[in-house]
Amino acid sequence: LSERRMVDKLITTYLNPIPKLAQHWKDGKVRFKYNQLGARTGRFTSGGVWKFYDNETPITIKGLNGQNLPAENHEIRLMFKADPGRVFVGGDISQQEPKITAHISQDENMIRVYEEGKDIYASIAQIIYHNNYEDNLEFKDKEEKEVYLEGKKRRKTGKTIILATMYGMGPCSVKNKLNKEIEDEQEFLSEDDAKEMLDTFYSQYTGVKKAIDYTIASCKKYGFVEDICGRKRRLPSIQLPPYQTVFTKEPSKEDMKAEKLLKTYLEHQEKLSKEELQELRDKANTNNIAIISNEEYIKKAERQSFNARIQGGAASLTKMIMVMVARDPLIKKLGGRMVFQIHDELILDCPIENAEKVKNRLQSIMERSSTAVEVVLPMKCDMTTETRWGESTMTSELRMTYQEHIDNEVENPLDKLCEEFC
Repeated sequence: LSERRMVDKLITTYLNPIPKLAQHWKDGKVRFKYNQLGARTGRFTSGGVWKFYDNETPITIKGLNGQNLPAENHEIRLMFKADPGRVFVGGDISQQEPKITAHISQDENMIRVYEEGKDIYASIAQIIYHNNYEDNLEFKDKEEKEVYLEGKKRRKTGKTIILATMYGMGPCSVKNKLNKEIEDEQEFLSEDDAKEMLDTFYSQYTGVKKAIDYTIASCKKYGFVEDICGRKRRLPSIQLPPYQTVFTKEPSKEDMKAEKLLKTYLEHQEKLSKEELQELRDKANTNNIAIISNEEYIKKAERQSFNARIQGGAASLTKMIMVMVARDPLIKKLGGRMVFQIHDELILDCPIENAEKVKNRLQSIMERSSTAVEVVLPMKCDMTTETRWGESTMTSELRMTYQEHIDNEVENPLDKLCEEFC
């Protein structure tokens, strides 16, 4: 059922609308509308509406959400093709948010992992599973072409754990996310298992925990946080009192006196048990007073505070890169121009004969962007040159899936591959 819903979403969101939208431009291309103030995290949003005219009759059509193109369904990206004589040159910043986390937290162990050239996700998996570093790699050797499935799964767990810290996920959310990748219900993780993983992470990367605690405390004091580029995000909910009182009807003098006493009492209560809160509510109700708990709003703001520094910092850094690329005289001279931006990925197109030079220049700009904001770790980019967007990833995915079928002794692995992708 979930797979059917996913396919239905792809059809209704992309496969059907893209050709219809493209026919409204003479060159047969689709455009994206970007709003750089659309998301509170600082990331771009896209979509909006386009207005066209059909025989002087205005037509309004919903635009494509370019920021929501699914990463796991590369077939959709293959619909976007470069002009004849031109190619797409793409740069995707590798592990941008974890590196910003390392910079903000100044965690010695995390910084050391990067300085030694190790994979942070595999290093986290190593401490969680108490095994060797190599046991958590997707490929056991740099020259190895065969995917190490168990290592790939463990590495993905390590990635989920660090994402949980950056996005304020608790044990329950981590458990649900990890269990989606587990086929055998008997191997499902419990909430306690997920909590143990998070605790293990924080015990090794103590600087991250300190940075989270400091961020929450600072945000409670000032009501906002700043990312690495100085962008502020205000989170007023974090400064709410744990409990508030409101009158349910016009109060009498006695009601107002009772409310004043109740307020004084609640100001000194950070956390009441369910039983204590219910008992207090019953008593307050006799004076037409309702007690409202702000715990949910406060907890949400606490989770958002650290994420605003990490995800917001990545968004600000990406926007800064886009400005640098747009202003770069060499890219202009070589005929390069930006056509897509999606999270940590930037896609240009340029003449085929200049592809290598544009790729090298784009990589240089993206990788040295961290020095502009004095991030302690250099950024690294995965670069691609393609006639269709995502074709190199698709080729890699086909190869990996085929190898998985062989490892699992699937009958007629090539036929199975065609059934899945063709």
